Amino acid sequence: GQRRRALAICMAASFVTPFSSSALNLAIPALGRDLGAGAVTLSWVVNAFLLAAASLLLPLGRLADILGRKRVFLAGVALFSTASLVCALAPSAAALIALRVVQGAAASMIFASSLAILSSVYPAGQRGRVLGIAVTAVYVGLVAGPVAGGLLTAALGWRSIFVVTAALGLLGALLPAIRLRGEWRGVRCPDARYPILTTRYFGDLVLLDPGDDLLGDGVGGHVLDDAGLAALFRQR
Repeated sequence: GQRRRALAICMAASFVTPFSSSALNLAIPALGRDLGAGAVTLSWVVNAFLLAAASLLLPLGRLADILGRKRVFLAGVALFSTASLVCALAPSAAALIALRVVQGAAASMIFASSLAILSSVYPAGQRGRVLGIAVTAVYVGLVAGPVAGGLLTAALGWRSIFVVTAALGLLGALLPAIRLRGEWRGVRCPDARYPILTTRYFGDLVLLDPGDDLLGDGVGGHVLDDAGLAALFRQR
């Protein structure tokens, strides 16, 4: 039904963004050799995305409330997929960094509206479970990204990561979301605790950056924090 479709779409979108970022981490050396970029420039390929996404999260969340959450979500997925495809054609590191800023803005549109859609579609009694499932997709993307990124870079080159990301965004989220009924324009968040999880949801992606050890203590702390948040949302 409508609720399961919304959950599947939001999970797909939540998977693609961290998948793309974590997959790109394995391609940084190859990317640097191909574009002739140094360490500082390569760090901006990653950080430009994170800074744009983090800084625009709250303003775009408010925009989604005004214009409609589905509309902003669709625009975010379309922009992210398009920017990913253009990233695959980037002729220089500077162009790639600029496109990564666009990707970050699109990611904020996705994250700002996806959980809000789920909070609007599902009743209070089911909200904690479905939001926990949606957040799980972020971690699946973070884990699957390095494996897929290494394989794609070795077999097809670093540009293939962006092509796959664009395809996943288009087929997994954008096309199914077009059939999603409802807009939820001007709807206030039905749960006062939603902004906490939204901020934390995107914070997982920002804080688990290439400088972190994905198998180290950082992930354990994030998982424990999110387990606490899941318990918070289950209490009514």
